[in-house]
Amino acid sequence: VGSRAGLRVLLVSTSLLPLAGTLALVLGPMLLSEANAVVSWHLGIFAIALASTVMPILPLVLVPANSRACGRSFGLLDSLFGLGQAVFTITIGALRRDNDFGLALPFLCGGFATAALLSVVVARVVKTE
Repeated sequence: VGSRAGLRVLLVSTSLLPLAGTLALVLGPMLLSEANAVVSWHLGIFAIALASTVMPILPLVLVPANSRACGRSFGLLDSLFGLGQAVFTITIGALRRDNDFGLALPFLCGGFATAALLSVVVARVVKTE
């Protein structure tokens, strides 16, 4: 029971980390003094980096309990991860080219908010054993 609850909590909290980090990057300079905004940027980047370390591994842990064909599922997850990463990278590059971070950070906030909402839904239905 603890393991199941732990994986679910980890799934949702790991999805909230990059959202919190991106919000710190967006809102820190608007709401805080310059010195505190720098701290907000550092914490935001740290949250995103921490999540980017754990996020690719977590879905792989859940595959064996949620798939009958693990090899195919691992391949599909890896392909979807690569596709998502490519789409995000190209979109962020295009947004930065046109407006530096003014459009890229709100785009990231929207993407990470969507991912966080989806993680709540997935956490409710995923099998952990």
